[in-house]
Amino acid sequence: MNSSIQMSAVICTHNRTPLLLRALSSLEQSRQHLLEIVVIDNAPSSTETQDQLKSKFPNVRYVCEPRQGLNVARNRALQEAQGDVVAYLDDDAVADKHWAENLKQVFIEDPQVALCSGRVEALTVETEAEKLFEANGGFDRGVKPITLPKDVNQRLHGHRASLMAWAVSVGNGSSFAVRKAVVLGLGGFDEALDKGAALPGGGDLDVFWRVLEGGHHLRNEPTVLAKHEHRQDLPSVYTQIAGHQRALIAFLVKSLNCAKPENSHSIRCFLVWRLLKPWFRCVKRCFGMDPLPLSLLVRMGRETFSGLWAYQSVERKSANTLLDIWQFRELLVSLVARNLMIKYKRSIFGFVWTGLNPLMMVAVLSIVFSHVVRIEMHHYIAFLVSGYFVWNFIMQTFSAATFMLSEHAQLTRSVNFPKEIPVVASVFSKLVEFLVELVIVLIALMFLHYTAFPMGILWLPWLIAMLVVMLLGFSLPIAALSIFYRDIEHVLPILLTALFYVSPVFYPLDMVPEELQKIYLINPLAQLLTAFHQIIYEGIAPSMGLIVSLTVTSLIVFFVGYSIFNRYKEDVSEVI
Repeated sequence: MNSSIQMSAVICTHNRTPLLLRALSSLEQSRQHLLEIVVIDNAPSSTETQDQLKSKFPNVRYVCEPRQGLNVARNRALQEAQGDVVAYLDDDAVADKHWAENLKQVFIEDPQVALCSGRVEALTVETEAEKLFEANGGFDRGVKPITLPKDVNQRLHGHRASLMAWAVSVGNGSSFAVRKAVVLGLGGFDEALDKGAALPGGGDLDVFWRVLEGGHHLRNEPTVLAKHEHRQDLPSVYTQIAGHQRALIAFLVKSLNCAKPENSHSIRCFLVWRLLKPWFRCVKRCFGMDPLPLSLLVRMGRETFSGLWAYQSVERKSANTLLDIWQFRELLVSLVARNLMIKYKRSIFGFVWTGLNPLMMVAVLSIVFSHVVRIEMHHYIAFLVSGYFVWNFIMQTFSAATFMLSEHAQLTRSVNFPKEIPVVASVFSKLVEFLVELVIVLIALMFLHYTAFPMGILWLPWLIAMLVVMLLGFSLPIAALSIFYRDIEHVLPILLTALFYVSPVFYPLDMVPEELQKIYLINPLAQLLTAFHQIIYEGIAPSMGLIVSLTVTSLIVFFVGYSIFNRYKEDVSEVI
């Protein structure tokens, strides 16, 4: 047991300040079991919520998330929350006084549980709308604890059921908690779901299912009690019930497209059943055996079929941009760390190889080009080092890009998160290695080459920034195109070999005939390597012409490369 687990309680809200204040009052009863209470104000239309919190709940942390969508707010909570476990309570729900205590206990007792849902009863059942919602099943899932996948062989509503059928039947998004690290590792919440009127639901079911498909445990714990205020008028309840049907089908279609082979058949069968179920209920209603009015059941039937293409439609409209990576910065950092750990796992020298590998190659090349090809230069090995370790970074980054999206196929397919992240993480993990090599090179040159402090080194931050921008511009399209054209992984090594010889890695630019230098420098890598030679080998600042040219070239490469990536990224999930 791990009794040191810290839990953050989060309420995501949108323009419902009175309900939010009531929910916060209920959480105050179990404040001693919480590390913090965080309110994510999702696309507010005024400062009312922020002002009310300042005056009535000064100890509650307020975060404004300008992008609209419940799952957008939930992802922001994962970024902001400081606890190991993040517990979500809807703003129209009220937590029992033992809510936080019992939730926390589930995660302490079973380290395999990555998500725990609670029992959600109706706060009141007085209006016709509330009675109708409860008659349709409500949110209450009973008083028996369920742990999945362990209890999947038990009977659900008297029948054998698949894991997917269980996943959509053991809770809802009004009250649940997740292990932050697990859900971040799965890519967070899918921001194309729970998108308001466009797709009003599915985000909770999606994370429930992905936790299970990822090999973790899900628990429904009835002692984690909350009460939910249902819609008060019949038109709102009709819209909610019908919208939930559309969202359910959209979620199932998405899950089928991303399913592991062993789960595809059961998901397909369950999807067919859910498409037909409203029409079976229509028949039962004709015999007085269903509580919902026939008009609503017909509407539910129509909504289920519209759900077949709803996810793809919303996903296209909510496509991420490179700027959205900031919302997933913790995932980005964890992927960078993972890439480095995997590379050096079970290696005796570990991270030492980062500097040792290129230095050994430089020693070989130095012998060849000093004594065989005979390039006459002062301290030729210093010149070679200043170019080769940069080339090594470029070569490894390009090579890694060819398999980066396929290596993270489950993450890329399973959630609407920026597909740029695996590629950016790959570039940044290589950058970490490059910076280690750079420090080793500079220390060595201080003793063996420089006679005074080289002032040109002050330009290194700018040059490294241009290097990263250019490599992202090349790596993003390489990663995307490699999914569609497998020939790239075979062609790329040949191109890299050719580039090695037509770039100033082991020879200076002035060895190129003067009349050909302008054509030669069209190669963006030639400009880059020339700048590194000037700064590291010669210790001088690059010429202003080279600074301007390299900056412009790097930005052009990036924007062209990123536009190519954007052209293909939406189809990656279907092909990968």
